Amino acid sequence: LQSPLNYITNDEVEDLRRLSDIAKHGIAGALHAIVKGPHASSAFQSRLALRIAIATLTSTLDKQTNGEQQIMDALWAEGYNGLSTYLVDHLWESTTVLYSVFSLNVPEKRTPADISSLFHTCLDILHLILRLTTIYPLTSRYITSLTCSIADIFVCSDSADMAYTKESSIYEAAHIGRQTCIDAIGFLLEPPNTSQSAKWNPSIVLRALLIHAKQARDHDVAHFIA
Repeated sequence: LQSPLNYITNDEVEDLRRLSDIAKHGIAGALHAIVKGPHASSAFQSRLALRIAIATLTSTLDKQTNGEQQIMDALWAEGYNGLSTYLVDHLWESTTVLYSVFSLNVPEKRTPADISSLFHTCLDILHLILRLTTIYPLTSRYITSLTCSIADIFVCSDSADMAYTKESSIYEAAHIGRQTCIDAIGFLLEPPNTSQSAKWNPSIVLRALLIHAKQARDHDVAHFIA
């Protein structure tokens, strides 16, 4: 862009520097961003920081033969444990914000890019949780929370499918989200391991789905039944 259209504020520079620091510090930076908690995950910059952190960990799992061990060692070195539980909390918070966007009440005004970002944030978190379940088994409480979050994402994707055209970025994100939720529930119902804790996953998941389906919470009940 030509001057003066290429102007960038000091706050924007600081935001970019803060985001780049996450990737620059690798696993340690990513873990720090995740364990901070989801209290500010509704802000666009916080969601972007979380997605960078998740991308960093995902890249480690994809490219390093001992990626799981590296993440686990870094987690213990930082004095944290139960990475998946932090991610489930983040997913719950992000899903809550996404759910409010498609509420039957008058929602807060958001741009299409912001709504798409909410969908993609939820899906990024969900993908990493599912990859880590064999490393960090979840308790029944977190499995229930995860299942309810997946159900809410599915409901929102169904609502977005009816509210936006196929050319919309929101429709595309929702379409991906819908199939991801179906696959995720299938993954939880048939976990890829045979540990004692995993044997109870199917009953926990089904119970959570049936109870959650009766709690539309300002949404069209038809989307829950679907």
